[in-house]
Parts: sequence; C-alpha cells; structure tokens
Amino acid sequence: MDQLELLSKSRHVVEWADGYGEIPDKALIEKILWKSWKVTRSKNSFMPYTVHVLGPEKVAEKKKIWEKTKVQDVMMNEKNKDYVHPATSNNKLFEQLASAPYTIVMTQRICEPNPLYQRHIEGGSYYEQMDNDARNAKMVGGIETGMFYSNFTAFALEEGLDTSCILCFSEDLKDWKDVDYVDQTPLMLVTIGKCKESRREWLNDRDSADDKKPEPETIINWV
Repeated sequence: MDQLELLSKSRHVVEWADGYGEIPDKALIEKILWKSWKVTRSKNSFMPYTVHVLGPEKVAEKKKIWEKTKVQDVMMNEKNKDYVHPATSNNKLFEQLASAPYTIVMTQRICEPNPLYQRHIEGGSYYEQMDNDARNAKMVGGIETGMFYSNFTAFALEEGLDTSCILCFSEDLKDWKDVDYVDQTPLMLVTIGKCKESRREWLNDRDSADDKKPEPETIINWV
C-alpha cells in the first residue's frame, strides 16, 4: 500500500469500537507516539509542544475535556444571529473525546535550547519558542502540532487504528484551571483507537454528498 492509499483511509470517528480486544495496547500507542516524535521535524529542534496522553482508565478526565468542547461549541455558534441556544450542547462529533480509548491534549511548551542553540543564544540569537509572550510562539507550536498529528495518523493507520482531531475549545488558560497538566496554551485535541462508525457513515446521503472540500485548483496557486 503506497502513502496516498494509506492516508486516504483516514476518517473522523463518531463512535469507537469498545468490545473485547478493541482497545489498543498501551505499548502500541507508545510505539506510534515514538515514531511520530522520531520523524516530525521542528524549527531549531525545539518541538515546542507537550503531548498529554489520557489512557483508558482516565474516564472522568476525558469527560472533562469533552465538556470543554461543548461549551466552546455553543459560544462559537452564538456568533450566528440565527442560532437558537439549546438547553444543553451535545455535539455528536465531540462526544468521541470522552469515549476514545486514548485521548490526547496537545499544549504549547516553553522550551530549553539544545547545546547548539545555547551557543547561538550566547552569541546574541533569540528564539520565540523559549518566550511565553512571543507573538509567534503559539503559531510555531500550532504548525508543528499539526505536523506531529499528521505523522501520528499515518503510523496509526499502518497499525489498523484511526485518529481524529478537534480544535473546538477555549485557548484561555482560565478555562483549563481544573486540568492540572494544562499550564500552557492548548493547541489540539486528538483521539486514537478502532473506529466503529465514522463521520462519513454517520452523515445522511445528502449531507455526505454536499460535504466536499475545495478542489485543488482552489487552494493551489502557481505564481
């Protein structure tokens, strides 16, 4: 199977398989994480993010993460003047955060330099990955988080597993004060396991047909 065929199997999960033998072994997740770390490139070799992994036993913690996306979902939809505020938010596409075998919270990380860049600093260089207040620090962390997730997905697919990512959450640390390991800006939420039902399968025929990304000529511009 070539890379195009492999990555074409990627899908957003609505419901995870949770029967006997459907929860991946921790050692397999560690293997996929290590491979992702190994091949993901990083500006100045900083890797300015932390990958917080919640395993199958972290039921309450994963539900807490899901609740944060529900709150953010309502806040964003309120920007639409035609939005009708529900009694509760229960976005089916976010529920999988709570039920996934493994849920990952990726956050920004304020870094220390390796010996090479320490010498550069002593010579007068500056690196935004070391500065919590740097305007570009979050941008760099966000881009590299996406690079890590892309590799993580590829290695997961090789093992017959599925991944999903969600970006609907507050970036304000005040909204994460009840999660002790989140002490820097959250960048991405990721899940991994074996898919029982994907988003494409969950959508009705009309919605599935209409849910198309832009054609390549829309986004690729040869100058």
